[in-house]
Amino acid sequence: MNMSNNLSTRDETVSGYPAHILLRMAHIKVLNDRRTYAIGATLLVGESEVVDDVPTACTDGINKYYGAGFLAELTLKQTTYLVLHECLHVLKMDLMRHKDLIEEDAQLFNAAADYVVNGIIESLGADDLIEQPPGALVDAKFDGWDVRQVYEFLRKGKQQQQQQGGQSGGQSGGQSGGQGNGQDGESGVTVDGKRYSTETMDEHVESKATPADMQEVAEQIKAAVIQAGLMAGVNGGSLPQAIKNAAAPEIDWRQELDDRRYVTEEIYYPTTYTERVGELVIAMDTSGSTYGPVLDEFTSAMYRLLDTVRPERVRIIHWDYVVQGVDVLTEQDYLDEAAFTKALKPKGGGGTRVGAVSKYIEEYRIEADCCVVFTDGYVESDPQWTVRMPTLWLVTRCETFVPPGGGRMVKVRAK
Repeated sequence: MNMSNNLSTRDETVSGYPAHILLRMAHIKVLNDRRTYAIGATLLVGESEVVDDVPTACTDGINKYYGAGFLAELTLKQTTYLVLHECLHVLKMDLMRHKDLIEEDAQLFNAAADYVVNGIIESLGADDLIEQPPGALVDAKFDGWDVRQVYEFLRKGKQQQQQQGGQSGGQSGGQSGGQGNGQDGESGVTVDGKRYSTETMDEHVESKATPADMQEVAEQIKAAVIQAGLMAGVNGGSLPQAIKNAAAPEIDWRQELDDRRYVTEEIYYPTTYTERVGELVIAMDTSGSTYGPVLDEFTSAMYRLLDTVRPERVRIIHWDYVVQGVDVLTEQDYLDEAAFTKALKPKGGGGTRVGAVSKYIEEYRIEADCCVVFTDGYVESDPQWTVRMPTLWLVTRCETFVPPGGGRMVKVRAK
C-alpha cells in the first residue's frame, strides 16, 4: 500500500492503527511538509522506535522512543506534533548542552525544554498538520526564550515559592499557566499569581554521549539543516526563522576534544549561528535531453538556491557523458540574476552519465559542504555515486529515478 497517497483520505482519529504504522504516517507527514522537513531531517539521527516500557515518549538526545499505549490514544495530528517535539530536542541538542541544569533540577529542565520546543512548533502555523497532545506544555510568555531563560524563570519562582512556605510540587495557587497541563495537585511553579506546570508529557533520559558522539551528532544536524535550506531555496522560500533559531547556537567541539573530557562549564556558545555554506558544488546536467525549457528551469532554480543559501563559493560542474567544464563563482558573481544568467554558459549536449561527476569529484579531491545535482533523471541504469558530502538531487522528468548513494530527491517542474 502506498501510505503517503492514502493519508489525506483517512479519518484523523487513527487509534485503530498499530502504533508503528501511526508513527510511520507521522514521519511521512513531517518529511513531506516544507514547514517541518528541516525538523524531520533529524529522523536520520539515531533511532525512532515504538516500545512498550515507555509511558508516553522519551529521548536521550539522539534516539526517540514512543510508548505503544500512548500512541494508541492519539490522533495522527497529535502524533505528528509528538514526533516534531522529540525531533526538536535532538535538533537543539538539549540533553547534551544542558547537563548542568539536568544535574541541578531535572524536572525544571524538562519543563523548560518542553516549553521552548512546543513554542517553536506552535510558531510554525501548521494547524492543518498538528494538534497538541495531552499534557503539552505551551505558554506564549516563553515565545522567543531559550531553555536557560525559561529554566531560570522557573527556578526563581520555585525558590520564592519555597521561601513562602510552599512545596516544590505544591497545590495550584493561581491562574493555570500554559495550554497543556495545569490541573490542581500537579507539579508546578506559581509566579505572580500564575501557575506554570512542570509536569511534562514526555521523559528525557540522561545522555551518555561522549564529546566525540556529540561532535558526530552536531555534524549530522548541521548537514540536515543545510540540506533543508537548499530545498527551501529551490522552492523559492527559506527556512522558517524558528528552525534557524532552533539549531543555534553551536558548541565549540574542538575545545571539548582537546580537553579529552566533558566539562559543561567549559562549553561556550558563539553569539550567532549561521547556516551559511562555505563551498557548494552544483552538478548541472547538460546532456542533450535537458536543452530548452529544462535547462532554463535549472538556471532559474539555481539562482533562487544561491540567493537563499549565499555560499561563500559555488563550483558549477557541467556534465553530460563526461565533465564538460567547471565554473567557480564567489558571492559577487551570482548576486545579480541577469548577470548570473548571462555568465552561465552550459557546455555539453551529448549522452548522460552522472557517474562522471562522482569520478571527477573524487579525482580532484573536492571537499565541499554539500552537493546539489540538477538532472532530468534520465541517466545510466546503474550510476556509480561515491560522493561523501550530503547530496540533494533535483529531478525534473523521470518518475522512476532513484537517487544513488541514499541522497534526498526533490521534484522540480520544468516550465
